[in-house]
Amino acid sequence: MEDPFDDIKDEVEEGVKRCEKLIRQNGFTTQEVAEIRVQIEGDLKVLGEAVRIIERMPARYGLTQCDVDERVLWMVGVQRRMEKINSLCIAPDEEDKENTDGPFIDDESADTDDADCYLRTHFETQHEKHMVQDANLRKLDAAMLRQKSIATEINIELTTQDNLLTSLEGKIDHATGQLMKLSV
Repeated sequence: MEDPFDDIKDEVEEGVKRCEKLIRQNGFTTQEVAEIRVQIEGDLKVLGEAVRIIERMPARYGLTQCDVDERVLWMVGVQRRMEKINSLCIAPDEEDKENTDGPFIDDESADTDDADCYLRTHFETQHEKHMVQDANLRKLDAAMLRQKSIATEINIELTTQDNLLTSLEGKIDHATGQLMKLSV
């Protein structure tokens, strides 16, 4: 069974390429571009929600963290391309209309920038999560030390009480023995 992400990814990729091609050819947006944009934005929203779910437990879905990172990176790249398309739809630049190559970035530097941006963001997010985890671990450590201290005090008190009861039991046995001698 094929991964549904790949199916939607292919549809989104085709839609983005179609939008870019229409804008290059026409130099302005068409109704078709607007319809494709709406479809792509809906698909990206669904994919984004799916990736957020998968990020929590990738192994459950048979994926590695690398697979999840690749999906996020691909989505960042598509979102950048969509931002460019949207900016052209709102206010197309005359210079871009005349450019035969079009206003779109097709080189590998965009992918590198996306990767750097994603990795930097991912690192910062991981760092923040680690800071929160460290703070929580320190709180947990303090709570465990407090519980250990209380348990030690309770143990000392129980030992003391046990010794007192044992002593009292001995005295009661002695007094009972003395009473038995007197009553006989």
